[in-house]
Amino acid sequence: MKKTSFIHFVVAATLFTLMSTQKIFAGYYPFYAPYPDQATAKTLMSRPLVIELRTIKEKERQKLMKNDPEELKFQEDYNAYYNQTLKDYFSSKYTGSKEITFMNPTSIDSLVKSGTSKYAILRGGSLERFFVVGGKQMKKDTYSFSMFLSEKENPELVISFIQETLTDSDFLFLLQQINEIIKNASSGGSSPDYETMNKNFPDRINGKKLLIPESLLNEKLTKEDIQKAYTLPLEFVSNEDYEAKLKSESKDYVYLTGSFSASLQGYTCNVISAENGQILLAMAVGGVTFYVHTRPSKEQMKSLGYSMASLSDRNKYSVTLFTTKPKFSVKDSHFAKMMKLAKK
Repeated sequence: MKKTSFIHFVVAATLFTLMSTQKIFAGYYPFYAPYPDQATAKTLMSRPLVIELRTIKEKERQKLMKNDPEELKFQEDYNAYYNQTLKDYFSSKYTGSKEITFMNPTSIDSLVKSGTSKYAILRGGSLERFFVVGGKQMKKDTYSFSMFLSEKENPELVISFIQETLTDSDFLFLLQQINEIIKNASSGGSSPDYETMNKNFPDRINGKKLLIPESLLNEKLTKEDIQKAYTLPLEFVSNEDYEAKLKSESKDYVYLTGSFSASLQGYTCNVISAENGQILLAMAVGGVTFYVHTRPSKEQMKSLGYSMASLSDRNKYSVTLFTTKPKFSVKDSHFAKMMKLAKK
């Protein structure tokens, strides 16, 4: 961790005193990036969809067969589940073209190299993604699904999970988000953002049952623990019932899934409507739902006798706050410790 200079503390504390008199808003932080524009979304929806299946390369298979047959068995079983679940969900619930083809990675590589402009393609795989915390860029390993036009290299939409092994709720979340995003973008809408997404969320989840798979329970996480922490209706179900209720598209249920986000510490736990995949609440590590960033203006820097006007210079004296409160303003008391440190 870099040491912060004495002068940094003094200037930052003074700037926050100045800014505390201003109205501070939680800014627009998009949930998805990249996000397709209207014309691209309409094209994605109308084109035949090609979905990549998960396979094991022959060289890797031979290596595992020799050194770790149990891991090979796990990967084969998981790939079979992964491929079948993608087929089940997309074949029955995808709202774009009903012409859907499933291909192995080699076949998709050949399709892309051909330069054809006929298809929309969905590929899954490991992807290093970047996010920002306190003005600092950080990276996280994810398992991501990229959707793109067959004649273009860059994805139009990326949905990422922080775990590589996915469950039914993850696959359903993936499908529902693609459906919602393409529908929304096709009508000219933009990516949902944290500020609007988390406004009045108690009203949106009130009366809905949170589904909890019993397989998640153990000595460290019991029914009693969850019931004590969660005061709204919930229902513990078997894995089979969980899958059935997710597929029922009932407006009475919500479920949980985690995903990567370019904001809010790179990870969110999402409360999702089983009815249509709408994100009813997105919460980051530590219960964070809102992100307030304050950066001094050029005038504020000059009022303190500093000529630094570039964005990078002003960022040095910026602070990011994470809060669970939807309405939040900066107060002097929030920075009392900083000011005391500056005086030492």
